[in-house]
Amino acid sequence: MRPRVLLVASEAIPLIKTGGLADVVASMANALRLQGVEVTLLLPAYPAALAALGCVAEIARLEGLPAGPARLLQGRIAATGVPVLLLENAGFSARSGNPYVDADGNEYADNAACFAALAHAAVRICAGATPVPVPHVVHANDWHAALIPSLLRAAGIERVGTVLTVHNLAFQGNYPLELGAQVGLPPSMLGPDVAEFWGRLSFLKAGICHADRISIVSHSYAQEVLTPRFGCGLDGALQARREAIVPIPNGVDLDTWNAATDLLIARRFTAADLASKAWCKRALLRLFDLPVAPHAPLLALGSRITHQKMADVALEALPQVLDRHPRLQVVVLGCGDHAYED
Repeated sequence: MRPRVLLVASEAIPLIKTGGLADVVASMANALRLQGVEVTLLLPAYPAALAALGCVAEIARLEGLPAGPARLLQGRIAATGVPVLLLENAGFSARSGNPYVDADGNEYADNAACFAALAHAAVRICAGATPVPVPHVVHANDWHAALIPSLLRAAGIERVGTVLTVHNLAFQGNYPLELGAQVGLPPSMLGPDVAEFWGRLSFLKAGICHADRISIVSHSYAQEVLTPRFGCGLDGALQARREAIVPIPNGVDLDTWNAATDLLIARRFTAADLASKAWCKRALLRLFDLPVAPHAPLLALGSRITHQKMADVALEALPQVLDRHPRLQVVVLGCGDHAYED
């Protein structure tokens, strides 16, 4: 029997992407598929994800979920053949831009209910309540899917293993504790031993407490999150589950990120022959309306523009660098805090 994995996340390329999570999830799904694993992605049915997936079919209607009734839609990523399930409800359907915050940078008021619904949909699948084959393992990624291990335990479903991957401990899904009943957690799980976090409800802490395994995306980060300095307040919960932590470093998909075969760059090149790389630089400069200066150094910054990603450090450093190197050209690709963007 081939192992079956339900991989649950808030984003995955080419359907929706705000950061590196989307790259990792999609690449991991394809890598598992190539290893003979029957992997299925479960994501929210944002309008952009529906448009990118193209042909979908409704396979189930799910009632009684947080955030209201929902439809479970099925499709397939054309480039890789990975099967995809999209959970469609009113909240996810209204997210026409960033999937987490509105145009003013404020978190959507129904985020807790909508992402709890995503977790409940995974539990319904694990319970055999949908046409989807019951997985052997559910792989929850970050706080958006972190309620799954707790909800499975509350439902008494023990035949499905759970893995929680912490990509970024700073994003925890913290909400008023009063929402516990709405998102489906029993009172026994709303105390400090499970989901309560400084008087609030933490999706991520709940997942940390109940996941069979907790994977961290690098060996060094797996050590750092156990310390007060980098544990973001959850170092105690992680220390308590230390034996369950497995460091699995993020990698890069060399089939996608390969300048020798990439069809999206101006000209392809290799490490042995860099001549065509100059064409790529010229194309980038023209894209940003910068003077084409072949011998001027070009500094490119691609990142979420937030304090955690050191946007404030970049803003402080760039004027000094430009003063010292007046021929330097700088391009920035990213989005984030409006103050830093401006």
